[in-house]
Amino acid sequence: MPDDQREQPPKPRTKKRGGLFVTDAELIERLNVPEKIARAALRLLDSNPASGFPKKQKVWGNRRYWPAVADWLDVTLGNRITSFSSYPGVEQTLAAELRERASETASR
Repeated sequence: MPDDQREQPPKPRTKKRGGLFVTDAELIERLNVPEKIARAALRLLDSNPASGFPKKQKVWGNRRYWPAVADWLDVTLGNRITSFSSYPGVEQTLAAELRERASETASR
């Protein structure tokens, strides 16, 4: 049998990028933020129900809905009409946490 007619082994499946529901690792990758900083921010946002940050959805394997995350970032970072004022205390809490982490890093 000629080489071009031989059955080819199946190609390994690759994970499709750009899905709607993302794990925290995929979210961090999309945000292009150092993992340590991103995980601290996610813990902070998850611990504050008033943050409005999209929660993990059990029905989707404890993943977050990416479009909601992107919308939240746009709103809270000022790319939309509303701002952090929609989420009381988040800006101050997040800023304080990031300042603390920066000082910890600088003192090492």
